[in-house]
Amino acid sequence: MKIPKECQKIKRTGFLPLFVFGGLFASLVPLLNTALRTEVFIHAKSDPLNVLFDANWQMIALINVLLLTAGACLMYHIEYAGRCMEKMRALPIKESAIFSEKCVFLAITLLGVLALESVSLGFCVKHWFSSNETTVIILLKYLGCLFLLMLPAVLLALLIASLWENMWVSLGVGVIGIFVATMLPMEPSSFLSLFPFALPFQTPFAMINYKTKFISAVIIESLVIIGAEIIFLNVRRKRL
Repeated sequence: MKIPKECQKIKRTGFLPLFVFGGLFASLVPLLNTALRTEVFIHAKSDPLNVLFDANWQMIALINVLLLTAGACLMYHIEYAGRCMEKMRALPIKESAIFSEKCVFLAITLLGVLALESVSLGFCVKHWFSSNETTVIILLKYLGCLFLLMLPAVLLALLIASLWENMWVSLGVGVIGIFVATMLPMEPSSFLSLFPFALPFQTPFAMINYKTKFISAVIIESLVIIGAEIIFLNVRRKRL
């Protein structure tokens, strides 16, 4: 993995500012929502984290999916700009390796955003609710769960970004995919909720009774998307 090279590449883009400010904006959602509706939240007869996730996660998840879609487009835009990708094809470098490196880098960046959002949710629990020592442990478990659900969306966003040299076409297709995801039923029992861009909208509480279903979906979808990318790269290489 040549992750340091990916870091050097993105310095020429707005990738890091996009995720930093996007992550901060997403983290403000539960803070502002709880501050403005404190009485409603603290009197809810449910687990504090459950209340916070139900009230805020749909908006946070939407921001996260938009971030990773825009980030994926930026990562491939710098490869296509100036015909850099065509030059790399003349070198002993596998395009599939470039795809995997971008997947790892985008996933790590997204994990940082999720961690920032988890800190915000933890602060809300401690400041406005009666917190306990297990809150941090629970949030860490939720962080891993939410990160797992985001992986197919990361892979799909990068697959879409790799298909077109024009960044705006890739971004448009990705936004359409997100729009479709928001129109699908989010009930964990629904098959349509397994769409890669719809998975990030699930909350840990909603999928408690469907763990096997979602884990299986994440694994299968990830393998299918990776396979589709490898096939696409092989077909494109033969045409050139």
